[in-house]
Amino acid sequence: MLRIMGPPGPRNLYVFNGDFVDRGAWGLETLLLLAAWRLAVPEGVVLLRGNHESVACTTVYGFLGEALAKYGSGPGRAVWRT
Repeated sequence: MLRIMGPPGPRNLYVFNGDFVDRGAWGLETLLLLAAWRLAVPEGVVLLRGNHESVACTTVYGFLGEALAKYGSGPGRAVWRT
């Protein structure tokens, strides 16, 4: 996508339409990448929360498990809650 369209910026807006954490074993990395883009280029990146960012979906579809596996029980729950 970036190779074809170029990086996000004021004249190149990207809108990400939710369900970021429901990306298999890389949900956390996907979320962190999108958040970093949003912080670095706020005028070029829009993040819309999807239904998979709810407590129920993140528990059922594995984001809680991913956070616990990568960070352990205490820090993993803190990552998940944020």
